[in-house]
Amino acid sequence: MACSLMLFLAGLNRSEQTEKTSTISTKYGQLRGFYRPVAGYGLRVATYLGVPYATPPVGANRFSPTRTLSQWVGVHEALNFGPACPQRLPDTSNETAALTHMSRGRLQTLKRNLPALKRQSEDCLYLNLYVPDEGKDIIV
Repeated sequence: MACSLMLFLAGLNRSEQTEKTSTISTKYGQLRGFYRPVAGYGLRVATYLGVPYATPPVGANRFSPTRTLSQWVGVHEALNFGPACPQRLPDTSNETAALTHMSRGRLQTLKRNLPALKRQSEDCLYLNLYVPDEGKDIIV
């Protein structure tokens, strides 16, 4: 199943955002994302990026269990990835040395995602949701 999900996500077109989704209601407030085509399938998925799922673990909440998110006012535009959680990233500046620790495919993926991975924060409790377009069956 995990492999199928990875293949599906790999098929998502990395092109610019297309039309925005309708506004949907959640128990925390309204949310709007965008549609993204699934390459090779003639389908699209509703994409909601950077959707918060808990109160940020910063300040007084830093070493506490997660707390329920408060409702937000207005429409949350879920158009961009949230920050990555703090982590030590592998050194990719010396490709030969890096390849002793990882496969070439992993190195290429890491280099492609490095800009997003460098944007780190302890406020990293966000989900990225990919929802099949209504009324369309998709085999994953």
